[in-house]
Amino acid sequence: MLEANYKRHGVKAPTRANVISEFSIFKNKTKLFVALLNDEPLVTLECNYTLSTCYLSMVGSYSKGTDDVNKFCYKVAIEDACDHGYKYANLGLSFTEGLASLKDRLKFIRVPTKTYEKRYSFFRVLIELASSFINGCLHYQKHMWGYRRMFWDRIIHW
Repeated sequence: MLEANYKRHGVKAPTRANVISEFSIFKNKTKLFVALLNDEPLVTLECNYTLSTCYLSMVGSYSKGTDDVNKFCYKVAIEDACDHGYKYANLGLSFTEGLASLKDRLKFIRVPTKTYEKRYSFFRVLIELASSFINGCLHYQKHMWGYRRMFWDRIIHW
């Protein structure tokens, strides 16, 4: 379900080794919430816990149309964390406006993050990004016009 969710959003899914290592780090401080429909899993949500924080991560579903069951999973997980004395709930970084609006509806506090980016010479960047740029052009051939802003940002943002 997790892999289907990543695939639907066009994002590379974490490897099996990454998921297993995460479970081995958190050991018994992990919960998996599963929403069922007719005894079939509809949405899953993994939560990892530290001393004061519940990290809600890796939501998965086979299809997009879950009638907002994923939001219900978030609600149940947050209530469970509050019931068990956790002070904070963390949904991670917001890479999309949809995730940011979900956090706003759940009354999460936005915390701006700073990004450090090391800059290299134009020629070094050109050499390093040429292969990925060509690969991107080939991969997104059907959607070149729709992704023109992303390509332009990659070209001028060095």
